[in-house]
Amino acid sequence: MQLHLCRVDTADEVWLPGLLARLTPEERTRAERFAVAPARLSYAAAHALLHHALDEAIGPGWSMVRGEQGKPALAPPFADLHFNLTHADGLVAVAINREGPIGVDVEAATRAIDVASIGRRVFAAEERGDPLRLWTLKEAVAKATGLGLSLPFNEIVFDGDPPRLARIRDPHGPAARWWVHGETFAGHWLALAAPRGGGAIERVELRVAELAG
Repeated sequence: MQLHLCRVDTADEVWLPGLLARLTPEERTRAERFAVAPARLSYAAAHALLHHALDEAIGPGWSMVRGEQGKPALAPPFADLHFNLTHADGLVAVAINREGPIGVDVEAATRAIDVASIGRRVFAAEERGDPLRLWTLKEAVAKATGLGLSLPFNEIVFDGDPPRLARIRDPHGPAARWWVHGETFAGHWLALAAPRGGGAIERVELRVAELAG
């Protein structure tokens, strides 16, 4: 499993044209829809990082299709290579797994979660611990299922410290077969999840300037 990371700062805005040049026309159109400059930069950096990671893993010439739930996937002959990407203020990440689906999420540790208003929809009654840490773990699991936010987070249940997946809605269980990893990195909570495989993580950290060429 590979984890590609890139820190993003407002000063990296100068590299935006180079990032956009690496994207597909569809990705560039989506990037241009962001009215706020930091969000546009984060999106462009995440997708440029994805292009770099896939080029390194399988070489150029790959293409994507939309799978179930609209989740992007690699077209044959590379369909067995799974990937996921995420971006938050200050950090973007791409995970690649050759053994099956993978989910990754990062959240800035300073992000506030209104537990009082979303608690019952996101957290099970028995869950304890840092809400943002749990959110990051749950989102990584949900992304690995292919359902993303459409999978109710209160049906992805963690317990213990460090948290371990204790329960997940059928047909995505049993929870014991899942590999889940959580950590802090560069002021962010970071989580990876895979329904099979997992284990050793090969890390690659890049700068925005390197992605922009």
